[in-house]
Amino acid sequence: MPFRSLTEALGAKVVYDAKTKRTTVTYGTRVFSITDGSPFALTDGKQAALSYSPATLNGSLYVPIKDFGDLLGVQVKWNAGTRTVEVTKAAAAK
Repeated sequence: MPFRSLTEALGAKVVYDAKTKRTTVTYGTRVFSITDGSPFALTDGKQAALSYSPATLNGSLYVPIKDFGDLLGVQVKWNAGTRTVEVTKAAAAK
């Protein structure tokens, strides 16, 4: 899924460094960085494995939706009936 649009829709701050291809996200007290092509995110100074490496396609960074939910601390659910992904914010980002 395109990372920036959904992340910002949830109210997170997104900063992209074109030189390093690193995206840093701040959401509540959560701060993490992901890098195009890297199989892990950096959160609290530690590496967190991702399902798949983020990739840039047509100028947008794509990240697996499960990883998106885990990193931001939001619930991500597949609705087979409507074939859509439902994202639910927690009461407060932690």
